[in-house]
Amino acid sequence: MLNIQSPALMHANNKLDKRIGYLTKRRKEAEDMGICTKKIDAEFQKAVIAQSNLMDAKEIK
Repeated sequence: MLNIQSPALMHANNKLDKRIGYLTKRRKEAEDMGICTKKIDAEFQKAVIAQSNLMDAKEIK
């Protein structure tokens, strides 16, 4: 069983928050420099989905 307040889940959520923040910043910088953001967008989408799945797992508990 998953413990909603388990250190592992909290750590995973924190890492995903940081990753999403980093990718948001990186995407803005890429846009400002006129660089294609397709790969950044795909990575961002994966991180958001992973965090959503993590939150769903917490709610199911």
